[in-house]
Amino acid sequence: MAENKNFSAEYMKIRRYVLNRIHRAGGKGLQLPTAQELAKQFGCSRPTVSKAMKTLTEDGYVIGKPGIGSFINPSLEESQKGNIIAGMPIIGIIFGDGMLVHYEIFFGKLLSQILEQVIHRPAIVHIINLTTTNREKIIREILAEDLDALLWEGPVIEADAIAELRAHGLPVVSMKSNPFPGCDCVYFDMDSLGAEIAKRLLRKKRKNVVFLADRYPWNAAKKALVATFAEAGVSLNEKLFLNSCSSSLEKLKEFLELGVPIDAVINPLFQIRHVTHVFDSLGFDRGKNCTLVNTGIYQENLSPAGGILYELPFREYVAAAVERVFQLIENKNLEPVQIPIPVPISES
Repeated sequence: MAENKNFSAEYMKIRRYVLNRIHRAGGKGLQLPTAQELAKQFGCSRPTVSKAMKTLTEDGYVIGKPGIGSFINPSLEESQKGNIIAGMPIIGIIFGDGMLVHYEIFFGKLLSQILEQVIHRPAIVHIINLTTTNREKIIREILAEDLDALLWEGPVIEADAIAELRAHGLPVVSMKSNPFPGCDCVYFDMDSLGAEIAKRLLRKKRKNVVFLADRYPWNAAKKALVATFAEAGVSLNEKLFLNSCSSSLEKLKEFLELGVPIDAVINPLFQIRHVTHVFDSLGFDRGKNCTLVNTGIYQENLSPAGGILYELPFREYVAAAVERVFQLIENKNLEPVQIPIPVPISES
């Protein structure tokens, strides 16, 4: 029976680094940094590094030469190298707060497109898992991953932090819906989406709007939505803008039961059957009295008669980000660009 082993977060960081070095070495037995250098790089103690290198040596990845240092084992088995071609770029991806355990539908669709489009370049996808919320430590952890480029859909940090990563030679493309000034950004054009939804609701004379997920990334459309209504002389009741996924539907039901005027519901997150069930359970004639604005993120979310549907174009969004990443790998001195991706919208 194989020996059971328990690995620390520090060990896993060092292991990922060594495996990346193996990939880049292309079968050569290159020397690794000293224990002191690795301890400084990963912000851990020398005994922790020594323990990690001992385990990597036992597993056959590293060869220790007394008095000289540690080297990549040039005689690795193919099963240890993995089915990758030496020299392929390593593209890092960071999602959410950088510590996601579960990938809900937005990040799931995003990840599936990134995997498909990056791997076929070909390149290697490396999902980054942070262990800190500290700005300086985040930068250090990312740089320690030894990446060729980074797709950032991660924590909201200052634009100068991304600039600092770039200054260290790491190309970064932000995929946040709130683009960073002075950085390469590809983003869903939520401003235009919010304004267009508002115009369509105004044409239908809808003024009492419930927003079911006033949270990232959907709330990026809210500012334009509110501003467009204001330009038309209509002030929206932002108490109807709900930001709790777990209680938004219950709150919608409560509004209806209390007789709160509602003539439009913007639903960027839920399957439509859950929303329509709230109306139907109270005998509310939504087709006549209320316009539903739904996301096409779920296949079943075909908007009912009189409704509005918008679909986030994940394929185009990721294609633009991946193309920009590879442009930056070829030329790190390109001036930053910001690329808004239009969000299609239709009515039924």
